[in-house]
Amino acid sequence: MESYQSLTIKTVLEKINRREILLPMIQREMVWEASDIEKLFDSIASGYPFGTMLFWEYTIENRNAYRFYEFISNWNDHPDHASENHNKLFNPVETGQTIWAVLDGQQRLTALRIGLTGTMTVRRPGAWRVSRRDSENYEKKELYVDLTYEKSDDDEDVASKYCFKFKTAEEVAKEPKKFWLRVGRILDIQNIRKWWKELPEYDAERFDERKEDIGAVLQDIYDSICRYPLITYFPVRDKSMDTVLNIFIRINQGGEALSYTDFLMSILVNYWADGREVVNESLDTINSNYDFKIQKDVFLRACLFMTGASVDFRADNFDHDTVIKIADEFNEIRDALAASCRFFSEEVGYSKSNLRSTLIFLPLALYMKEHKIAELDHEDEARVRKWIQFSILSGAFGGQTNSYLAKLQTIVSGAERFPVDKILQVTKDDFHRNFDFSVESIEEMVTNAKKGSQDAFTLLTILYPGKNYTGESFDEDHIYPISKLTTTQQDKKVGGNYLSNLQLLPQSLNRNNKKAKNPEKWLQELYNGDAAAIAQYKRDNYLFDAESGEVLDLSPENFENVMEKRRANLVQAIVAALENA
Repeated sequence: MESYQSLTIKTVLEKINRREILLPMIQREMVWEASDIEKLFDSIASGYPFGTMLFWEYTIENRNAYRFYEFISNWNDHPDHASENHNKLFNPVETGQTIWAVLDGQQRLTALRIGLTGTMTVRRPGAWRVSRRDSENYEKKELYVDLTYEKSDDDEDVASKYCFKFKTAEEVAKEPKKFWLRVGRILDIQNIRKWWKELPEYDAERFDERKEDIGAVLQDIYDSICRYPLITYFPVRDKSMDTVLNIFIRINQGGEALSYTDFLMSILVNYWADGREVVNESLDTINSNYDFKIQKDVFLRACLFMTGASVDFRADNFDHDTVIKIADEFNEIRDALAASCRFFSEEVGYSKSNLRSTLIFLPLALYMKEHKIAELDHEDEARVRKWIQFSILSGAFGGQTNSYLAKLQTIVSGAERFPVDKILQVTKDDFHRNFDFSVESIEEMVTNAKKGSQDAFTLLTILYPGKNYTGESFDEDHIYPISKLTTTQQDKKVGGNYLSNLQLLPQSLNRNNKKAKNPEKWLQELYNGDAAAIAQYKRDNYLFDAESGEVLDLSPENFENVMEKRRANLVQAIVAALENA
C-alpha cells in the first residue's frame, strides 16, 4: 500500500526544472494572481500547513500516448503576450523516462516556481484601460521579501507575518531603509549560519544593528524552502488513464469548470495533437481584438454548436469523429465566432464590461459560418439587432442553456435569413421568456437599469441607434455628474446611477472635455452659447418636456424635474422602438 512522502520545496523545484515533474493534459493553466503568490509564501514562512499533493508516477512508453506540459516560470498580463502564459508541450527525449504528473497542486507549484525563479509582468497602478496595449504601462516584477519588516497593529493585512511583495529593482532602490531580498537568492545560500557573507545585497553599514533580527527572519524562510520537507505528496502508480481521470475529477468536485472544461480539452488534445495550442491562440486573439472574455468552455460549446454535434457539455460528445470534424472545420469555426464577436463589439458596442453571457455569440456565429460571410447585409443586420435586444431584455440566456442552444441550433441551421421571429417565438413558447414590452414593463426596466448593467447598455443602444462603434468608444455617461449629486440624489432610481441620468457619449468627448462639469455649463462651453445647437443636443438626448415641447433647464436645482421628465421620454421612445423593431 502506498504511503505519503515528503520533499523540500527546493528539491521539488529542482525536479520541475529538470522536467521530472510535469502537468498532465487534464490540468488547467495558471489562474493565481501576484497577491495569491505573496500570500502563499507568507503562509509557508509562517509554518502554516501547505496541503498535500497528488502525483501520478508515469513511465513514458509511447511518445504519442498521453501529452504532458511544462510549468511556466513567467507570467505576462499584457494582452499581446498572452501566449507566453500557456504551458509548453513537453517533448520527451526518449521512451522509458519516468515522470511525475501533478494531479493536485499545480497552482501552488507554479506559484512557487514564479516566486523563486520567475517574474510577473503586470499593469502599472492607475494605467488606463484604453492603453492596455501600451508596453510602458506594464512592469516586470520579481518576488522580494523585506527582511527588516516588523508587523504593527496598524497593518491592514492581519494575516501577514512577513512582507512578500512583487517589485521591480527600481522600486526596491527607492526604499534604502528596508532590506528587500529577492526571494530566489535564498536558493543560492550554502551556509545559512554565515548568510551575510553569501548575500552581496547585505549592507553592514545600514543593517548591522539589526543583523540578528534579519538573520532570524531569513532563517525561517530558508528553513521553509531549503531545509524542512514541507511538500507532502501521495504517489499514484496506476497505469490507467481512466483511473487517473476519475481521481482528478473526484479531487476537483468543487470546481466544475476545472473538472470538466480542462478534462474535455484533454480529450480533444488526445485526438487532435495541436488542439490546445490552436484553441488557446484563437481564444486569446478574439478576446484581445474585441475586448471580450470568452472562456474555454464557451469556445468548446461553440465548436460543438457549429459542427452540428450535441451541445451537452459531456465527455461522450467529444468522441473521435466529433473532434476530427472540429479540427477539419476549425478555421471556419474560429472565423465565424470572430465575425460574430466583431458584430457585437463594433456594430452594437458590447464588451466584457456590459455583456454577461458570451453564449449569445453562438447563433450568429453558426449563421455566418453556414453562409460563409464575415459581415451582414442591411436586412440581416436589422434582424440580428432586434434579436440581441429582445434576447437580453427578456433574459433569454439566463437558464436552461443546453436545451435552449439545441433549439437555436436547429432553427438557425439552414435558415435563408437570420430567423429572428422563429427564435423569439420558441423562446417565448418553450422557454417562457416574457416579451411583453408594454409601457408598464418598460417603466420597470428603465427604473431598475443601473449604470454598468447589461440592461442599461442595451436600452441605451435602443435610445441611441446608429452609433459607429468601430471608430469610437462610448461611455455610459452621467448627464448630471455623480460626484456633484447629494447622497439622496445618488441613490434615486429616477436619476443618480440609473438610466434616467445616463447617455451614450463618445469616450474622447467625455474624458477630455465634459469630465465632471455640470451639464448646463458644459453645453454652454461646448457650443459657445449657440442656443439652437444646445436645444438640438437636448432634444437628441430626451431632455425636453413632452407636453410643452420646450427643452429643459439643466441647472443643478432642477435635477428632480429633469429626471422625471426624461424618464417618461425614455419609456415612450423605447416602447416605440421595440414596437417597430
